[in-house]
Amino acid sequence: MCLEPSDNKLHLGCNGSVHAQITFAGKTGHSARPWEADSAISLAAPFLAEVAAMASEPHVIDGSRTAR
Repeated sequence: MCLEPSDNKLHLGCNGSVHAQITFAGKTGHSARPWEADSAISLAAPFLAEVAAMASEPHVIDGSRTAR
């Protein structure tokens, strides 16, 4: 067991991680003619907003409930 150094409290449970690579293909353009470009950042914005809006799901692991 490790204590979290920032608040010296015991935290039980599992903390998983996901590693993913997501590509949004855009089209380069010039600042003088932005209508000729497709910003990959703008194309990714709806997806990123959807991910940010997702709520965490609490689980019980070996009798310990994960935080929400």
